[in-house]
Amino acid sequence: MIDDSLSIDNTLNTERNSGKTVFCFQSVVFLFTLGVVFSFSENTTLGLMYDVVLLFELLFFLFYALTVEKIDKTEIVLLLLVAAMTVFRVVFIFIDSPQYNIRCIIQIGMIIALLLFASKIKLRKEDVSFYNVLLFAVNILGLIDYFMSKDKIVFAVFGSMNTLAGTFLFLLCLDIILMQWQMKKRYIANIILCLVIIFLSSSRTPLLMLGAFLVCWVLLKTVFKSVKGRKLLFILFVVVGTLLIYAYINIDKWPIYSVINEWSLKLFGKNINSGRPLIWAETLEFIKNDWLFGVGFVEHAHGNSGHNQFIQLLGDNGVVGLLLFIVFLQVIWNKLSKYGSDKTVRVCMALMLSFLVYNCFEVTLLQNKFALGCLQWLVIGIGLGRCRYLQRKIVENKTNQNDKEIGYEVL
Repeated sequence: MIDDSLSIDNTLNTERNSGKTVFCFQSVVFLFTLGVVFSFSENTTLGLMYDVVLLFELLFFLFYALTVEKIDKTEIVLLLLVAAMTVFRVVFIFIDSPQYNIRCIIQIGMIIALLLFASKIKLRKEDVSFYNVLLFAVNILGLIDYFMSKDKIVFAVFGSMNTLAGTFLFLLCLDIILMQWQMKKRYIANIILCLVIIFLSSSRTPLLMLGAFLVCWVLLKTVFKSVKGRKLLFILFVVVGTLLIYAYINIDKWPIYSVINEWSLKLFGKNINSGRPLIWAETLEFIKNDWLFGVGFVEHAHGNSGHNQFIQLLGDNGVVGLLLFIVFLQVIWNKLSKYGSDKTVRVCMALMLSFLVYNCFEVTLLQNKFALGCLQWLVIGIGLGRCRYLQRKIVENKTNQNDKEIGYEVL
């Protein structure tokens, strides 16, 4: 949790912030950056080693989060929802691909571990310097990888253009959060480098996500300013998002399809119909007789990604699994909404919605390229941590005020 009081006195809470907390933050960012860069497959020795390390980090983060501070009601609800989602994965563990499902179970556990961990840590200004150095090094690596690639399609380090763009997109998001707390030139330099790589990639989904972030941030700042309004925004987002997904499946039937497609070809050199509508329609057709609980694992002719986290989850675990995940997101959103007038929380909320936009075209929150997903969950967890800090400050202020009213001296 980023604690604004540290800007006044950097020596506050030094015992809580020294050693293990800094190491945890640095290791989690490094581990998932490593996972993004090398895209470890579960079918390789390195992939198995990565899963083992992931499992140990999961257990460590849970132990740290559950012992360093008492968990609140929101965190208890999130734990129960994650347990329910995990049960669904376990039920289908021997269907189709046991190894695939085992990794997914670890990943679901890592989600709650990261959220709880990020909501409990307290970082001083000097603690985040490691992240900036790491990001700068990865930025340089990304630029070298881009310019060394001959076809600009296959990359030696990052594998594909989408992975290249996605890596720097979510590292950029983490940088945006840290910048809310401490504005320095090195943050700006890293943000510029990230944006350069994203634009060089010509990937449309990252650009769409950045646009969604700006729109959501403006809406939260100007229109949905109350707690009820912010909660309503999430419901509207789910409804509108569902309608847009349905519309995109039928995009080739639009009267203005040829005009939009022509603009897409001019700007990105790609058709507006990227093949995703076909995959989405294929998934929905595949589960039409198993829509309630899904089929365990939907494997497409194009690979194990439905290129839409929500349709993929619908295929894997049916309507029940999808609703569990949406409720999980709703609980997080409601907690953020309560403190949404705070600048940092508002940025986290806008980023959370933009993450959901990104996952309407990719599968990273629960499944493929999970290292990218972990960076997203880490940002959301920092937002929850900010809420915890604000909640504690409100309680402390009320206590101090009551002490003054009854004549106690407040030291």
